[in-house]
Amino acid sequence: MLLEMVAECEIYFTTNWTATSIQIEDKDFDYTGLDTWISLYFAPVLNARIGFDGTTSGRIRGDGLQSVYCYHKKQKLALKLADTVKTFFNGVELPKDIHVDIGMDGSATALSNGFYEVKVNFGVTQFS
Repeated sequence: MLLEMVAECEIYFTTNWTATSIQIEDKDFDYTGLDTWISLYFAPVLNARIGFDGTTSGRIRGDGLQSVYCYHKKQKLALKLADTVKTFFNGVELPKDIHVDIGMDGSATALSNGFYEVKVNFGVTQFS
């Protein structure tokens, strides 16, 4: 279940996202020369439970958290990129009965490498 959620989120971004380069977790990435990019990180929620999906009860529900880190050299543009990510990924229905919730972000954090970082979190749920 977890691997399906990770794979489908990555496939959705790599197939449809064109605004910036994408860093995928555990893959080499060089941001030299870039002013902006996003980075994907998926974290499982350790519980899978019997859930209700609106139509069928008794299905196993798995939950995860898709974090998208947005980077830009300018604070306002890092925040704007986070808004673009939210618009892009909010409420997406992915294959294999995977649903993405509305994204929530925080403030821009200045990093020591000259970039600002904004993290956007999306709850991801899969029923099987």
